[in-house]
Amino acid sequence: MADRMAKDCLILPCATADFEAIGKLAETAVTAGKNQSALPYFQCTKALAEYRQGHFTNAIVWARKSLENPSFGADASRFVEAYSVLAMAQCQQNEAQEARATLAQGTDMAKKLTNLDSSDIGSGWRDWIIAQALIKEGDTLIRDRSSQEKVHPSK
Repeated sequence: MADRMAKDCLILPCATADFEAIGKLAETAVTAGKNQSALPYFQCTKALAEYRQGHFTNAIVWARKSLENPSFGADASRFVEAYSVLAMAQCQQNEAQEARATLAQGTDMAKKLTNLDSSDIGSGWRDWIIAQALIKEGDTLIRDRSSQEKVHPSK
């Protein structure tokens, strides 16, 4: 429950969210859920919580943990979410080339997600929505940052 509540609060960027409280929910999920098969999802939520709090180095660490965790098989939504958070954190750390490469991995993985035209996105609809929102946010952030660098190359 802590994971779901935290992730639901973190789907979109929001300047007025209580990130300390949400971060505690994410921490509870990874701590209490350390022996559960859903741990990689909890790690992904922790990465997103760290990212939203501006803790980009920690976001990178947690996103990589989620990506490296083989449990739960090859669930594309989790990988898209984790790649997106990792790419955004890398971008915020001024690692533009790495961010673009990471986002490309997430975009490739997003192609494996069920298409809305199929009329049934299955029981993972919640994570499908989150994956779509995060890949779009990552793409926008990286594209905007790249545009700014072209206009102001000395920054």
